[in-house]
Parts: sequence; structure tokens; C-alpha cells
Amino acid sequence: MFAKVRNQLVGGLAALILVAFMVPALPSTAAADAMADLDAAITAFQRNDLQGALDLIDGAIATGELEPSVLAGAHNNRGIIFTVMERPEDAVGAYTQALAVSPGLPQALRGRAVALNVLSRFLEALPDFDLALADRPDDPYILNQRGLAYVGIGDHVSAANDFQAALDLDPGYLEVRLNLLEALKASGQSDRIGAVEAGEAVIDGQTQYGLGNYEKALAYFSQALDLDQNNGDALFERGRAFISLGRFAEAIEDFDTLIAFELDNPTAYFNRALAYENLDEFALAVADYTSSIALDATNLDAFSRRARGYAKLMNYEAAVADYTVILDQKAFNTSALRSRGYAAFNLGRFDLTNRDHALAVLDEQVSDATRMFNAIWSYLAANHLGLDASSELAANMQEISDSTNRFVAQPVNVFSIWPGPVAALYLGFITPEALRAYGVASEFQTQAQRMAEVTFYLGQYYLAQGDVAQARDYFQQTLATGVTSYFEYSGAVAELGRIGAP
Repeated sequence: MFAKVRNQLVGGLAALILVAFMVPALPSTAAADAMADLDAAITAFQRNDLQGALDLIDGAIATGELEPSVLAGAHNNRGIIFTVMERPEDAVGAYTQALAVSPGLPQALRGRAVALNVLSRFLEALPDFDLALADRPDDPYILNQRGLAYVGIGDHVSAANDFQAALDLDPGYLEVRLNLLEALKASGQSDRIGAVEAGEAVIDGQTQYGLGNYEKALAYFSQALDLDQNNGDALFERGRAFISLGRFAEAIEDFDTLIAFELDNPTAYFNRALAYENLDEFALAVADYTSSIALDATNLDAFSRRARGYAKLMNYEAAVADYTVILDQKAFNTSALRSRGYAAFNLGRFDLTNRDHALAVLDEQVSDATRMFNAIWSYLAANHLGLDASSELAANMQEISDSTNRFVAQPVNVFSIWPGPVAALYLGFITPEALRAYGVASEFQTQAQRMAEVTFYLGQYYLAQGDVAQARDYFQQTLATGVTSYFEYSGAVAELGRIGAP
């Protein structure tokens, strides 16, 4: 059963909107009064006083003072009101009067075509729909209505084509989907039904995915692929669902299939790269991010993730270059500043690390711990440049303390909050032994993770003191933790490469 023709205007809106009017430059008194009545009619319509609105418009028209463009709009508004009043015959008459004054008026063509559909005068409606679509070819509502007119004259093939075009423009248009299924059955095109039902399953899956119900979403996407194995949307969405469920190898399979027939799809490469990244296949991830960027260089997230992949592959020059692309677009992107600073440190470009982390300290939107890490890395880079940055480190810690305690009744000692003790060591407030005592598990870190940080920063302390042997020992202890995801780990690798074997 096809969805019945509805008394609605373009766009499928339940509430129709009257056309507003521009007042002529030098209206006569009678014309000004008529224009005032037209404005009052709009207000009455908005109050749902339909008969009052109609009377006001009729009175304005009767004055004979309306300019042609205004007169056409007034008749069009009468058509809208008759449509809402479910008086389609009168609506057709009003729209016809509007078209007599202004032939080709798009609003009147659309309105008359819909009213003719309601009256089952489908052959008369079709020419109006054709002209209306020439004005608005991408309007799914008009396409759906013309499709219903084709159904009315028994041309189910043309109807199916219109319903399909409407659905392509608005995949969530349920009425169109139902109409298309009926038209396909009626026109003997049952082979296309699976693809339509697959599209419906994809939409249901997207709804579940948006709610975080990834298993349910996965079931819908799999159902869609059972109905239409080449449904690119289903492959893409199921791949994303697999990623959200941590099933990365299966995600890669779906994206492999999708990319095989959509070679120019940047998001397919991007999401396959995400899956590779989660499997620590960084070389493959970088290759896919590169393909994604080649197709869409506006996706800065692809640059950021490729930079991280380059860093994992110890290609720090390439990582710095990608972060620089991001910072060229948004200079105060503190995540990119921090990350570029870390990569630059491993390259020995300490001036860049010092500058990037000094800027990142200024971001009060991140956590105090992040700001303290930024201050510490800026200090370490300055040390490598032979600069005494103790005063800058002290000033940064004071500023962080001030912003932390600005609105609290009980002041917080930032030197007691990790990584505050690291700054305390560098400023001479505590001893190396006291810092090592912080190498225990916390609510947010395992003992290995905390020790990776403690040993790295102790290594930096002794390196600044000129005790290379002690520094080397601590950097080797950092590597022994096996916490390869930490910047301190890669920093220790870089330092050991710089100071060499004993």
C-alpha cells in the first residue's frame, strides 16, 4: 500500500508558511491598507485563524490596489490556506489564479500539483511537478509527490525512479522508502528490493551506533550486507562498529572490501588506518593515512594520526612536518604543539621543543598535570641548549598554582601532585631519592608506567649534572619498564643514542 497523498507543501512540513510581502516604494493609501491586511492575514494564519486570514486576503485582493507580484503571492497564500483547510478543489483554483498573474510561479506550481494529487487528478498534476522540479530538482518531497502521481496513472517504473531519487537525497525519509518498495514490486523490479531493505537496515544500525549499542548496530549492518553484499555504506559502518568493539582484524577486512571498489574514498583509508594503528601496525597505518590525505588534505586528524605513526616508527622529521601542517592551520593547537615538541626533542631540535612546550603551558583548558609536563619539557629542552631555565620553570609552576587555587577554599600544593615532584627536584626542593619514592602505582598509572617517568626524569637530572654514567643507567631503566607508549620511553631511546655506549 502506497503512502497516501498528503495535504502538505514542499519539504513535507506539517505547518505551511504564507508568503510575506514587500511594501511598494510609494503606495497609495488604499494600497497601504491592503498590504496591512495581507500582513494581518499572516498573523491570523499563525494563530490558526484560517477563515480570518482568508477574509483578510480576499479583502486586500478586492481593492484592486495590489501590484502583480503581490497579487500573485496573495492568491498563492489563499491556496496554502485552502490546503490546510483540506479544500483541495479551492486550493487548485487559488493556485491557478496565482499562475494566471505570474506564470511559472514555483510556489504555486508546487502547491497546485500537490492539491491535484489529493484530488487524484494525476495527469494534470504531472506537468506542474515537472516545472516545480525544474526549479528545485533536489527536493525529495516533490520527487516523492511526483512518484505518487506516476503511481496514480499506473507508471510504476517512473514512480520507482522518482522514489529512488528522493531516497538518495534523504535516506531517512521513511515514507519514500516504503513507496519505493511498493513501486519496485508493482513494476516487477524485485531484484532491487534487497538493496532498499539493506538501506533501511543501515539506517537502523546507524541509530544504534549513535546510541553506543555497537553489537546491535553490528547486527543491522550485517543484515544489510546479507541483503546487498556490495552496499558500501553497510561495509563502512560495520567496519566502524568492529573498531568500536575492538575487533580490528575484522574491521580491516571490511575496509579492504570497500576500498577495492571505492578507491577514492578517503574515510575508508582513514578508518582502516585506525584499525592498523590499534594493532600496532604503524607502517600500514601511515600508508593508509597517506592515501587518505592524498584524497582529502583538509582532514587534519589524518595528519595528526600519521604524525603519531611516524613517531612510533622513529621518523621524527616526518612527524614534525605533519604537526607543522596542523599548526599552520591553527597556531595554538596545544595537542599538536606538545606532540611536535616531543618529536623535535628526539631529533635534537631543542629550540623547537622549548618554544612549543612553553606555548602549550599557556593553555588553561587542559589539566594541571598536562601543563606541568609542558613546563618540565620546556625546561629540559632549555637545559640541552645550555640555558638556565630554572626561573622560567619556577614561574610556570607558580602560574599553574595560581590558576589552580584561584577559586578553591583550600589551596593545593602543585609540587605534591604528579608530575610536580619532578619540577621540585629540578628546582632543588627535593632530592633524587625523594623523587624515586614516587615510583609506585597510582589510581591512574601502573607501577611500570610511573617508573618509566620517574627514571627518565632522574636520567635528565643526572645528565644536567654532567653525570653521564648515572644518566645512562636511569635511561636504561626507563627502557626496562617496557612502556613504549610513553614519550619518556622514546625520549630515553633518543638520549641513549646521543650519549652512546659506556
